[in-house]
Amino acid sequence: MNDIFKPDIFSVSHQVTSLVNAEKHLEISALLSKYFQRYTNAHINVSQFGGLEINSNNFLIRDGNVACVLKKFGLLSEKARQLVAHQLKLSMQLREAGLPLPAFLKPDNADAFLFSDQGADWVLMAFVDGDFFTGEPVEHTHAIKIILDLWDTLSAIHPSPELPMIQPIGNDEAELLSSVRSIDNFSAGFPGLSASDLRNIFDQIEHELIAVLAVRGDLMASCSVCHIDLHPHNLLMKNRDVAAILDVESFQIAPTYAALAFNLFKLSRQAIVFQKMNALKINDLKTWVHQLVEQRQIVPEISKLKIYAKAEILRRIFIILRLNLQGNFSWNHVLPIQINALKEADFTI
Repeated sequence: MNDIFKPDIFSVSHQVTSLVNAEKHLEISALLSKYFQRYTNAHINVSQFGGLEINSNNFLIRDGNVACVLKKFGLLSEKARQLVAHQLKLSMQLREAGLPLPAFLKPDNADAFLFSDQGADWVLMAFVDGDFFTGEPVEHTHAIKIILDLWDTLSAIHPSPELPMIQPIGNDEAELLSSVRSIDNFSAGFPGLSASDLRNIFDQIEHELIAVLAVRGDLMASCSVCHIDLHPHNLLMKNRDVAAILDVESFQIAPTYAALAFNLFKLSRQAIVFQKMNALKINDLKTWVHQLVEQRQIVPEISKLKIYAKAEILRRIFIILRLNLQGNFSWNHVLPIQINALKEADFTI
């Protein structure tokens, strides 16, 4: 296991922000004072959160001892605005049910959380102080419980809200893999990988894809509301407990088994790295997670969890490959992480 379970981009546990320039400060200040009276003439500090690769579209607003987060979307279509509105409403429902989600704030005299201005759509939410999930033992125990509580709560929501929908991977991915294999210079977009490395990666992807397609019936049957991306940076921790579940846009209709298994994998993987577990302890951790999932009766066949997790890992790999065919190489550096994840899932989940 020398080539896997290494620290990665999710191993950084502290939120990073940087002050915006004067022009951006004026833009944000004017926006807030227009829609939230409390910010009229307020002396605020505006910082931008650093994303995993680039600055995110989230801005930290500090007004004395009060802090909020302003999130910028692109200019959304009417349909997309409706879907985001449903995601925000669902988040507030989950918060009312006792789950740790941030509170969203409606603009003055408005019925909706989302508002449009400056060629974009925006939403304001309360800032939750905390650090990202590290994988420390007590943190891991609390986080796994919260994830399972979230799944129990989501499964009880009827009828399901209208949300964006993700389809399980299928034969289209097999065709895509054949297409990229036939491109002689495909490795040019991956300067850290040789053509031979890439061929080996494609062989591994093909092998895992065959196994995932064998359980596609399970994935199709399990589609429902879930959070598709509870990686370590979408869980804020305070005093070793979960202070907030982040990323409202990740509430989607998707294969429940795959999303749950992937989320459990990402948190357990972080725990393995943080705690520097040996093979025996990793197996103990895996057994413990399996027992918890089995007690909740969420997944009918616990032995398939690793295959379900790989279904979501592969979905992300194929997004990267599709982007390359479109000339977009911005996520290529993540490919080795996802390839390692296919190997790590065998031990972790």
